[in-house]
Amino acid sequence: MRKPHLIVLAATLFSWFILGLKYGLGYCFLTDWHWEIKMELGETNLPNSFIKYFFDQYTFFDLSAELVDIITIVAITLVILITVFVNFIKKEKK
Repeated sequence: MRKPHLIVLAATLFSWFILGLKYGLGYCFLTDWHWEIKMELGETNLPNSFIKYFFDQYTFFDLSAELVDIITIVAITLVILITVFVNFIKKEKK
């Protein structure tokens, strides 16, 4: 049941770092698609990051884009470490 999580994590990292080589580090094809739809619907001034957009729209926090990027990097690093532990290291101990 952990495989969907690994697939989503791998797709995210692929988009950020491999596609990011062409479109800019941290590029997300899903955010790009989402922003195209929002612009067609007339929304403007969209940030580069969906996470920044989420914070702006759905919380009372007005975090800078740089702080959101740092939080995102820390969070994804923790997710990778936990994923490696749960899926590979913990299995070896059994």
